[in-house]
Amino acid sequence: MAKEFFELNCINDSLRCSPGLNKIFGGQAPDNIKTFINYVVKSEQERLIAIRNSLTPSNPTYNICYSITCSNELISLEESGWGSFDAIGKLIRIIGTLSEVSLSSSVPETNANNFNISIKGETKEYADIILKTLDMGLFTINLEGQFIDINDIYCEMTGYNNNELLNMH
Repeated sequence: MAKEFFELNCINDSLRCSPGLNKIFGGQAPDNIKTFINYVVKSEQERLIAIRNSLTPSNPTYNICYSITCSNELISLEESGWGSFDAIGKLIRIIGTLSEVSLSSSVPETNANNFNISIKGETKEYADIILKTLDMGLFTINLEGQFIDINDIYCEMTGYNNNELLNMH
């Protein structure tokens, strides 16, 4: 599997995924974080939640490996993401990629001690690449309702160009 993209809305816990993730989830990727977490191997769920909860405006990126079970198969994934924060520092969105690392035909017991977490010091350029290449309209606004980041798909959807949207309230 190539790198597939996702967007997690941290306000309403909705999850949007690029179409390639549907294959892993048997035809339909989860549309909310609670459903997604249920696919993660039980012993790894808390660590995945903890790494996402540890994101801050000064440390907005992460890289984590974990396993999910789907159709009685264990699938190892690598997830990289970037958090987007509002003006008061509250996490509002995570944009990231998922890549399949390996595929196994059965679900063995997973030892939590073999679970690896590392936080990468990647910069906003990583998130900008995702924002610009994801095949769905995305934008970020501040607390005053002003656009901060907008991708081309969103511009096409609205009929406005990037500069016009950046100057709107």
